[in-house]
Amino acid sequence: MKSEQFLPDFCRPNSVFFVVLSAELLAIVLTLAADESPGWTSLGLYSLMIQWTALSSSALLCGLRARLSHFSVFVMGFFAYLLILLATFTCSIIAIWILYQQADFSSFGRLESNHWQIILKNLSISSIIGAVLLRYFYLQQDYRYRLAAESKAKIEALHARIHPHFLFNTLNTIAALVKISPKQSEQAIEDLASLMRAVLNDVQLMVPWKRELTLCQQYLALEKLRLGERLIIQFDVDSIPDDFPVPSLFLQPLIENAIIHGIASLPQGGTLSVSAQYRHTKLCIEVENPMAPQQINKRHGPGVGLDNVTNRLKLLYGMHAQIKICQQEDLFKVSLQIPEQQP
Repeated sequence: MKSEQFLPDFCRPNSVFFVVLSAELLAIVLTLAADESPGWTSLGLYSLMIQWTALSSSALLCGLRARLSHFSVFVMGFFAYLLILLATFTCSIIAIWILYQQADFSSFGRLESNHWQIILKNLSISSIIGAVLLRYFYLQQDYRYRLAAESKAKIEALHARIHPHFLFNTLNTIAALVKISPKQSEQAIEDLASLMRAVLNDVQLMVPWKRELTLCQQYLALEKLRLGERLIIQFDVDSIPDDFPVPSLFLQPLIENAIIHGIASLPQGGTLSVSAQYRHTKLCIEVENPMAPQQINKRHGPGVGLDNVTNRLKLLYGMHAQIKICQQEDLFKVSLQIPEQQP
């Protein structure tokens, strides 16, 4: 069984940059803490030694990352710790040979007592820094896993809440339709049955764009039966790839919000405008509807469905998702952007 990989990917440029930056900061600290007065020569020697060690350790961890991932967290951390000490020992030997033995091949391997003191000092510093970093990497990854699990639980809870909300409002639509046209209500009940079957059977958090669009069109067909000519629908969504991944039931609550709180409250009805564009691997959607001025004054915040969608987008995409609500004199517009890939 594969263990959780808590070590960063040291093959990535941003990880290497972090290593180089941290190593240079350590070199500056050791230079300032040295007994002799700090100077550029001391900083250069410390930097050279520490950068060698840090980059060598990173190269070893990069090359052995796939093999280490098959072990438990403890074994992985233990081997990573040994690799750091091995890189430190090797770089120390090479540095001493170059600096003190004048690259004399005949003297290679014969170290004096003060040389061993330097090696032990380097190993002591490396063991402390390495242990602290490995512990930091483990705690960081553990925090990420716990945060992801908590976010997933919240998303699933919000996803579960949207189902009864959707059913309740749709049943209200059919109840109103029964009084207006009993014959049409029979067809509406059949449409609702097939619609709810699709909704309740879909337990996925993410669905293709085409499936979400089909669900919205089925819901609009029910509302069209109830509102008749008072509801005018304008869709401009042809540019979106059918397989673009979107959160399940994220667009339908926006459309439902536009009809219930906007168009249905107007005697003359109005136009529901839904436009979607694909820009730079992002899905950009605008849902616009007319609204009576007194209805705008009653709204002190988003409805249940709109609030649900907002919270789910924040949990799924974080700062990468944007949602804006614009209220004007007789217009209500919701704009949102979601990336193609979750962060």
